[in-house]
Amino acid sequence: MVLIFWPVNMASMCAARPSNSCPSVGAAAPSSADGSILPALRSRWALLGAGLVGGKSGETVLELRVSVPNSPGVIAEIALALGDASVNILDMVLSPSPDNRQGVVALWVGGEQQAARAQELIARLGFPVVRA
Repeated sequence: MVLIFWPVNMASMCAARPSNSCPSVGAAAPSSADGSILPALRSRWALLGAGLVGGKSGETVLELRVSVPNSPGVIAEIALALGDASVNILDMVLSPSPDNRQGVVALWVGGEQQAARAQELIARLGFPVVRA
């Protein structure tokens, strides 16, 4: 499994680069060392380019990865626990295993406090969770 830590602060990222190198709709997504594009990263890049995700002004967006079984209600259980604690999910991608018995949910939340709270709550639910 490849875990990616990609803190995103679009304002500072784009300010540090020429405007034509900021993500835009249709921009080429980053690829892994072997040339294959990682599905979750490709989805994230497309959403960023379309301006559909991001933290509050100047806020870093942090990624959590949660290993989950393929069972009804698992995603809802996680989302409800975070929502009840006022943790906002900015973006989410589900990547199933080849046999569809389990998967990894990638969640992006805004700020260090929200990420720490989300990680704690998800761990209490019994799901393995790491900061990517």
